[in-house]
Amino acid sequence: MNQLDDMLGQLTSGRSVEAEKLQQISHDSLMRAADDLDLFVCMGINPVDGGSSFFANSTNVATLAVAIGATLGLDEESLCDLGAGCLAHDSGMLKIDEKLYQSERVIDSNEFVEITKHPIIAADMLFKNMQRVPLGVRAVVYQTHERCDGSGYPRGCIADSIHPLAKISAVADTYVALVSTRPHRPAMLPYHAMCKMLHGVKEGLFDSTVVRGLLNTISLFPIGSYVELSDKRVAKSIRTNGDSYDRPVVEAWHRTRLNEAPEVIDLTVQEDVRVVKALTRLH
Repeated sequence: MNQLDDMLGQLTSGRSVEAEKLQQISHDSLMRAADDLDLFVCMGINPVDGGSSFFANSTNVATLAVAIGATLGLDEESLCDLGAGCLAHDSGMLKIDEKLYQSERVIDSNEFVEITKHPIIAADMLFKNMQRVPLGVRAVVYQTHERCDGSGYPRGCIADSIHPLAKISAVADTYVALVSTRPHRPAMLPYHAMCKMLHGVKEGLFDSTVVRGLLNTISLFPIGSYVELSDKRVAKSIRTNGDSYDRPVVEAWHRTRLNEAPEVIDLTVQEDVRVVKALTRLH
């Protein structure tokens, strides 16, 4: 994190930065993902509170995006470009008036126009201060906030004009934003955030294949989520089950015996038990 802080600080101050250093951070993330994808994903979807830096948020976005990309079968070079682009995609926000994005109210349309300038600012900083930046990295920085129906920014591009890696970063960035606290709103429960992403597909905002990749990567009930089971027990999700996105591996307790050791249940094996409701906590 400190290395990324320093690097993007140099970028925003107009000093030259080597693209290889940004890609090395991304490559290191790939190595962690290879060790344990579920644990890697859990790092990416850990909510970012409103007081956290852009660097913490960008790291979470990069982590989740790389995990989705791995699920979708991207090669190592594409995954490195995706992660590197996500790490730098919000760097332009450091040139925007902090009062706009730290406001405890919903900003108005004129203020939002200022916010929409940050991808252009970030892309310009890369162009001026970073040599040999791969196309995929530049596309992610510039197009993460575009939407498939043309309602995004900075250019209102439609699906065919959005780079495939940027379609992945858009999904990861939106999901991380939904489950993170912001000055003007609380964080959303992971289950409800996923439902909102699925609704976004129906509205034409996101690529359906990418959101399916998100679903298969983190499931409807991401690791750490609390749920109620059909047998009235409460549980915590501890592993995903790929295509069986509504049937994770869980630790289960009886409501009146939460101090006892939980039973580990793979809901793809124990088919007579299912998740019936997302909870904010076990109690």
